[in-house]
Amino acid sequence: QMGPDIPGDFGYEQRGRMVSISGDGTKVASIGGSSSQTAVKVHEWSGASQNWTAMPGLPSSSQHYAVAISSDGMRVAFVKKYDMGSNALYVYELGSGGTWSQVGNFLPLTFSSFGYTMALSANGIRVVVGIPQDGAGLVQVYDLKSANVWEQVGQSISIQGDNKFGRSVAISADGTRLV
Repeated sequence: QMGPDIPGDFGYEQRGRMVSISGDGTKVASIGGSSSQTAVKVHEWSGASQNWTAMPGLPSSSQHYAVAISSDGMRVAFVKKYDMGSNALYVYELGSGGTWSQVGNFLPLTFSSFGYTMALSANGIRVVVGIPQDGAGLVQVYDLKSANVWEQVGQSISIQGDNKFGRSVAISADGTRLV
């Protein structure tokens, strides 16, 4: 084990409800919180102190359902509630000053499922989102375009009658293949 456990802010937080790790294993993104208030946090490994340190600056104002971190640990994507029960995909990037800032637009998602899954390509410019639903699971892929706008790539992939489809997703490092 590398250092002590990554703690939550509160005993009831359930930090680690969903986790993602950078390619070199030095940054971990996780979701934790109560049933009504959750937060995405990124913890960075310090070899000197042999400890995980929280990196501040990601929003914690709403319910979060899925998280993924890029291979270099510089981008974090997550799905969270944004308005009147609707959910959206957000991507944040770590700047040179150690602060997180939003990359491109947020993407309202068509469905309001709470069972989202997601994965990022190694460079963080392609994201795949799994949305298991009653009646038909769904997978959607988004790319960051040159105008710093996220756009869906191709059609949504769905399987009628399979509400488990989309419960888990993965993407290759170069973003050309997904499962």
